[in-house]
Amino acid sequence: MYNKFNESRDNITISSKNNFYENKEGGARQQTAEKNKSKVFVPDEIDSLTLRNRTIRSACFEGMCQHATPSETLIEHHRKVAAGGVGMTTVAYCAVSKDGAAFAHEMWMREEIVPILKELTDAVHKEGAAASIQLAHCGFFAARLPPASPPSAVPRVLQLPL
Repeated sequence: MYNKFNESRDNITISSKNNFYENKEGGARQQTAEKNKSKVFVPDEIDSLTLRNRTIRSACFEGMCQHATPSETLIEHHRKVAAGGVGMTTVAYCAVSKDGAAFAHEMWMREEIVPILKELTDAVHKEGAAASIQLAHCGFFAARLPPASPPSAVPRVLQLPL
């Protein structure tokens, strides 16, 4: 039984791009759009944002923000993800403040990086995808970086999350 399955599988080439399947002996048959088209690959909306399909690349640490600033490598990475056909790509961890980063090489939101993030967003949009960003504060796990604001009177080791 298993060998028969392999033989029949090996005799058929499926191509969703061309919307047909082809028997290797030469016969081809057009499938109906309903049978071949998954809902994953049709446009959809999130509120007023229209995505070209329902695939969303989730945030995963890229390690491309040396000096806490988005790099050209990060921009090119997300441009390539968008060019690959994803509906939306998500830029990984961006702390809401300097004291919310876990590592010195994680980006944190501030005015001077906004033009770089706009460049990234424009590159992603040019490829037909949407862009999002993961904003967070890592709380108790935040790195002991020099503070962006005056230090608290309470030593950091005694500050516990509520």
